[in-house]
Amino acid sequence: MESGDEFMPRANRAPCRTNYSLSLRELQAQNTPAGNAMPLAGQPAPQPVIFDAERSRKMSDETNRFVYVPKWNTIHDKSCDSVKSIATEDLQFLHDLVPGARQCPACELRRCLRIGARDGMRLKQYQRFFDAAGVPKELYHRMYITMGVQTRLMNDTLILWHRQDEWKIERAGSGTGVILWHNNYYVNRKHERVFCGGFHRQHSENTLISFKTALHCIDRYEPAVHIIAKKIEPFRPQIEAACRYFKSQDLALQKRQSSVILRIAYRVQCFCRALPWSKKSAAPSPIAWLFLVKESPIRAISNGFLRLYLEKQKRRLLF
Repeated sequence: MESGDEFMPRANRAPCRTNYSLSLRELQAQNTPAGNAMPLAGQPAPQPVIFDAERSRKMSDETNRFVYVPKWNTIHDKSCDSVKSIATEDLQFLHDLVPGARQCPACELRRCLRIGARDGMRLKQYQRFFDAAGVPKELYHRMYITMGVQTRLMNDTLILWHRQDEWKIERAGSGTGVILWHNNYYVNRKHERVFCGGFHRQHSENTLISFKTALHCIDRYEPAVHIIAKKIEPFRPQIEAACRYFKSQDLALQKRQSSVILRIAYRVQCFCRALPWSKKSAAPSPIAWLFLVKESPIRAISNGFLRLYLEKQKRRLLF
């Protein structure tokens, strides 16, 4: 009896060639660190990241906020990607900016937030806010570096501390218009400002301004205007009387000057008519009086000059 193996079909044992190169590349890519990944075709190879114990110690030091590259005269934020491939001996870790050094454009916002933002780690939120409000790099560089403003971001409102005042810049609607808010205060009897909490709109109710205009108002704000108004309030009647007197004197001077100008013009016209080649016309009639006066607001009077004037003139003119 024959075995059953003789009746079974013979299997095709020819070798099967399979290309595993694609799978090998995927496996190698998974095992390759991200910093040493091979670049794709047409892309420049990334620079090697330099990491040593000395750099790690200086990077972890909170007093070191910036990195200065002397041979390029460029200042960077210490977390900037541009300095990761530069040798440690070519870097200077500093706390303050270097005057006159070129600013790295890649880390401009991060560098400004490290200086003036009380929540400087919220880089993406600040970037979205400034982009939505149409704030260029030059403007927030001026705000943080030149003006020394401190900020905190809360949703669509940027809180600012400048000098002794607190401000709010609130985005309104889908455009770039903003609303400027200012802290409330009053002036006491000692002519000192007392902050009483809350905010008020710096402009009218339906007015939207640009971020640049809001920053200009914050930079130019002077509380001395309200303090001086409080100081001179008891002398308001005397000041108004002095203003009326100066205004009348100013108008009288303008009238005299106008009269002199008209007399000179009349004499010039008579002289021109007397010339032999002038066109004969009726003799001009003299002008009795005419005032070329445009009433203008009274000029600002300094407090010291006004006090001195009132002391000299109060018996004769004002009182």
